[in-house]
Amino acid sequence: MTTTTTNGRPPFAEYVKAGLSAFPVRADGSKAPAVAWSAYQERRPTPEEAESWAGRFHGVAIAGGAVSGGLEVIDVDEPDLVRPFLSLVKDESPDLYARLCLIRTPRRNEAGQGGCHVVYRVDGAVPGNTKLAMDGEPKPKTLIETRGEHGYIVTVGSAPKCHASGRVYEHVGGPPLTALSTITAGERDLLHRIARTFDRSIASTHRDNGRERVENRSPGDDYASQVSWEDILTPHGWRPVRTVGDTTQWCRPGKETGISATTGLKSGSGNELLVVFSTNAAPFEGINQAGRPGATYTKFAAYALLNHGGDYREAARALARLGYGDKRDGHAEYEREMGDQGSEPRDTGETREDKPKAPRFVGVTCRELASAKYDVRFIIDNTLVELQPCLFGGPSKGCKTLTAIDAAVSIATATPFLGMAEVPAAARVGFMSGEGGLPVLQDYGRRVTAGRGWRLEDVDGLVFCDTLPQLNDASDVRALAEFVTAWELAVIFLDPAYLAMPGDDAGNLMKMGMILRQVNRVCLDLGCTPVILHHLKKNIVDPFAPPELSDLAWAGFDAFAGQWWLLGRREKYDAEQPGEHRLWLNIGGRAGHSALHALDIHEGALTDPGGRRWDVEIGRASQARRDAEERAEASKTAKAETALQADLERLCKALARHPEGMTKTALRDESGVNYRLAATIAEGIDRGHIVACEVLTGNHKSPKPGYRLAE
Repeated sequence: MTTTTTNGRPPFAEYVKAGLSAFPVRADGSKAPAVAWSAYQERRPTPEEAESWAGRFHGVAIAGGAVSGGLEVIDVDEPDLVRPFLSLVKDESPDLYARLCLIRTPRRNEAGQGGCHVVYRVDGAVPGNTKLAMDGEPKPKTLIETRGEHGYIVTVGSAPKCHASGRVYEHVGGPPLTALSTITAGERDLLHRIARTFDRSIASTHRDNGRERVENRSPGDDYASQVSWEDILTPHGWRPVRTVGDTTQWCRPGKETGISATTGLKSGSGNELLVVFSTNAAPFEGINQAGRPGATYTKFAAYALLNHGGDYREAARALARLGYGDKRDGHAEYEREMGDQGSEPRDTGETREDKPKAPRFVGVTCRELASAKYDVRFIIDNTLVELQPCLFGGPSKGCKTLTAIDAAVSIATATPFLGMAEVPAAARVGFMSGEGGLPVLQDYGRRVTAGRGWRLEDVDGLVFCDTLPQLNDASDVRALAEFVTAWELAVIFLDPAYLAMPGDDAGNLMKMGMILRQVNRVCLDLGCTPVILHHLKKNIVDPFAPPELSDLAWAGFDAFAGQWWLLGRREKYDAEQPGEHRLWLNIGGRAGHSALHALDIHEGALTDPGGRRWDVEIGRASQARRDAEERAEASKTAKAETALQADLERLCKALARHPEGMTKTALRDESGVNYRLAATIAEGIDRGHIVACEVLTGNHKSPKPGYRLAE
C-alpha cells in the first residue's frame, strides 16, 4: 500500500506535516539527493518548499535523527534475513513488533523476497549510521545497518525509476510513516541486539593464538573436534531456538524467548565459536574486546567456564584425564589454550626471573624536584598548552566541530586561532570525527580555509579520519597510537566523546576516569596533545550564562580536563536569522591561562550567494554583557510600548461608540482594559487622544467624572 498524494506525486507535504524532514532524490536509480540536503539535517522543509518539490521531483527521502523527531531506521538489506529478524522481534516483544513501521525495499533475492526498512522514533538521542551485521566472506558486505543522525532513506512515495531495480518502496505493516510510534531506548537496544546476532564478521574480533601448533594433538583440540555445541551447552540449560543458514541461535537458561547467543561462526584459525550477546548469560560476558555486543568463546573456553569456573589449567588437565589428546600435559595445554582466549603468547626463551624488571613507581626528592626545569609551552598562545589533555565542551549544534577545525587549521599553518590567538609554530594535527563522515569534514574544511582566503588542498600538516577509536578497547587504543605515530602528530582532536566511549557507564566516575586516563597516557607518551570534543548537559540552570566545567555531561570529564575550551550560547538561536550564532568561549587550564570571550559566528544559509561560510568575530565579554542587557531592555521597552498602544486603541474604540463620554468604570467594562487602565488613560490624555469630561448616567441628575475622545 504505497503512500502517495492523490495525484500520484511524492508526499513531501504529508511527511513534513508529520514532523519528518523529507527532501527530493534523483529519479535515476542512484538514490542521491536532488537538492543540497545538508540543511535538512538541521531543519525540516517549509510547507512551501515541500509543495514546490512535489511538482518537480519523483523521489522522496527522509532524514534520520533529531530533525525528524528522533527517527531511526534499521535497514535489513539482505532479503534472506528479513523474516528471521522480524520473527525474533515478534517472539521477544509482540507489542514492540506491532508498533514498528515496516517498508519493503525494492531489492529482491531469487525467491522474490525484498529487503526491509524497520522505521520508528526513539525517545532519546539517535546515533549516526551504524553497521549491526556484516558478512566478511568473500569480501566485506553489509547485512543490517541503521540510518540515524545525518543519514537518510529513500522511501514510500518514490517512483519506480528512483531505484535501479525499477521497483517501488511499499508499506507492508505497522503504522505508516505519517504516524510513527516512539519506542524507548531499551526497546531500540533490543532491536539492535537481535540484529547483531546475524553478524558474521564478529568472528574477526576473536583473538586466536598465532603460534604454530605442536605435532601432537592437544586435549582441547581433540575435545573440540569430537563434541558438538549441543553437548557443551544443553547440559547447562541452554536451548537451541532455530537455525538460519549455518548459524544456530540459542536462548540462555532462565529465559523463555529471545536470542542470547549463536554458534556456527569460526575464527581465523578455524576454531568454532560461541558468540554471546546477552549480558545476563553468566558465566559468559556479552561484550567483546571492542566494547560492543558479541563476546566470542571457543569450545574449550566454554567448557572451562561452564565446568571449571574459568580455570583453564584445571579444564585442560580434566580433559587429559578423560582421554582427550595425544599429550597428557595439562600445563602445556593450558599455555596453548590460553593463547586462543586472547592472552599474549609467552616468550619461553628465558625465565621470568632472568628478565630485568623496571620499577613501576619512581620517587623524586625535593632537591631533584626543585632543580628540574618544566617549561610550559603554548601550542596556541594563552589557549592550548602542550601535553595537557584538553576538553572542548559545547551545546548540541553549537559549532564545536567547526571551531575545532579552525583550531586544527591554525595549528597546522601557524595562523591565529579565530583571528585572535597566535600559534607560535606549525605542528602536525590529526582530526578524527565520528559525525557526518568525510563529506561534512570536507565542507567544514573548505569553509574554514576559505575564511582565510585559502583552499583546503593547500593546507599541509593536517590529516582527517572519519572513524573514531573506542577508547575502552585496548586494541583500538593501540591503533590510535599507531595512527599518531604514523602521521607524527603533535595534536589529535577526537570528535565527539560520546561516540568513542561506552554510554552504559556514563555516570561511573571510576570507569570514565580509567578510560580517559588510558587514552591520555598513550597520547602524552607519544608527545601528542589530545583535544576531546564533548557535549554540555541539557539541563543547565541558565543556558545563556558562560559555561563552566561542571556543565560538561557525564562523570569524570570535568576532573580529567587539564585545560578546557567551553562554548555556550549567549542568546537563543534565532531560526529567522539562519547561521548566526552568539556564543561564549570560556578558556582555562591548570597552566594558569584563562579568558572569557564573546564569539560571534556567521555561517549564513545554503541559499546565500556562494552558500554557507565561516566568518568569526571576537569581542570582550564585558561589552557582550552590556550589549545583551541593552538588547533585553530595548526589547522590554518595545513590548511595553506595543502593549500600551494596543490598550489605547481599545479605549479609543470604546469611546468612539459613546461620543457623549463614559465613566471610568464603564470604559473599563466595555474596553476590557483593566490592569493598566489609569496609566493608559493618562497616556491618551498626554497624546491628545482623550479628554476629561462630565457624564450624565442613568437617573442621576448630577454629572460624574468621565472621558471622551478629543475632537
